[in-house]
Amino acid sequence: MSKEKFFSILILPPKSGKIWKAKLSKVALGIILGVLFLLVLAGGLFSFNTFKLNSYKSKLTKLQTENQYLEKSMGSLQEKVSGLEKEMYALMDKDKKIRIIFGLPEINKAVREVGIGGPDVGLTLTTPVGEEFLSTQITVDKLLRQVRLEKESFDLIYDKLLEKKTILEHTPSTVPVKGYFSRGFGAGLDPFTGLAQFHQGMDIAAEGGTPIYAPADGKVSSITLNPILGKLVEIDHLYEYKTYYGHLATVKVLLGQKIKRGDLIGTVGNTGYSTGPHLHYEVHFRNKPLNPVNFILDYSF
Repeated sequence: MSKEKFFSILILPPKSGKIWKAKLSKVALGIILGVLFLLVLAGGLFSFNTFKLNSYKSKLTKLQTENQYLEKSMGSLQEKVSGLEKEMYALMDKDKKIRIIFGLPEINKAVREVGIGGPDVGLTLTTPVGEEFLSTQITVDKLLRQVRLEKESFDLIYDKLLEKKTILEHTPSTVPVKGYFSRGFGAGLDPFTGLAQFHQGMDIAAEGGTPIYAPADGKVSSITLNPILGKLVEIDHLYEYKTYYGHLATVKVLLGQKIKRGDLIGTVGNTGYSTGPHLHYEVHFRNKPLNPVNFILDYSF
């Protein structure tokens, strides 16, 4: 049987000068060292956990501050988004009215909703701020899609307005000469024969040489000397409108010439089958004569 080894530990207090001697076995010394190691380890873990806890507290305080800022910012953002929604609804209402005025089909209500699916699958934000964020994100995305839809709609309306503007520019709408009404459109007595006759235009009496102006944009399509209407000018206004000017004294345009509303066409005369100086004015649509009075916006005879 082997003898157990012992370790001697000498303790020398700094003041008394007396030496203390302790005798420990190898096992006892191992236990003491193990306990000391555990104490040191426990102290280290405690210090680490204390540091970690303080770090978490600091981060939590920072997150709480950021969360308060986000809540405040989210509230402000939601107010702005709500204002944008109101403006968008006003814009859509205006779009609807403009479409009615210009005879364009109304955008379907379901199309105006420009709906899509919900948020990404798996995305869960259960905090109040998170839920507000998702709700605001969905609203903003919808507004962006509605803006794109309204832009496309107004592009279409703009093109239609340009088309309407061109049509209006080529539609007779002003009196071609200053004078007074002497004979109207429709059935009446011929001043030479006294017999009933259909009059395809209107006669405007004026002094010889009075300027005659184009009532709309167009192109001079014919200049002739007619046995009945004398010097006769025909203007093609496109969109199936044509106007005729008879009994002219002088013609101030050339065949094929493009003219704008208000350009000088000629002067009042007494050529052809006429009892005195006047302008015989006709408006035709799709080769059918119409009452010129309906194409004079400033008619005051």
